[in-house]
Amino acid sequence: MKRIKGNRYAYAVENKWKKDKGPRQRVKEYLGKAISFDIVNEIVIPIKEEESRREIVQRLASNELIKRGFAHNGENLEKCGISFNEATMRFFSGGKEIRIAIEMNDGFLCSYMLERILLFKVKPDEDEREAGTRLAKLFVGSGLKPDDGSFVRFYQLS
Repeated sequence: MKRIKGNRYAYAVENKWKKDKGPRQRVKEYLGKAISFDIVNEIVIPIKEEESRREIVQRLASNELIKRGFAHNGENLEKCGISFNEATMRFFSGGKEIRIAIEMNDGFLCSYMLERILLFKVKPDEDEREAGTRLAKLFVGSGLKPDDGSFVRFYQLS
């Protein structure tokens, strides 16, 4: 997170350990302008057992945005001139794709983090505990809070 002229901007960073200097962070990706919306309702659309990985992530993202006051407008969820397309899982403003990071729970909901969750694969040399921890960190970093059943279902489909 950087603050420039009073505006907050989110970045994905990578930590590296330097022998002489200790830990150092390197910017991997610009996530977008960081904004925050307060929770206005607790409506949750349940996740069905037969949903795919992509549908699970779409439903979780939609639930979090609806909690923060986004409303359905056709295929999109909209609030304050910001649209979230549920099918592509991208943010738009004025018909153009934008980079934006919505601060929620303990992370940032943005296209980059949603893509990283969808690309999650269990590594061949990785045990279940390590893979589960890695997946949990991705969900926390994206600001999504899956229930236990959704998390297990997503992991099983990986």
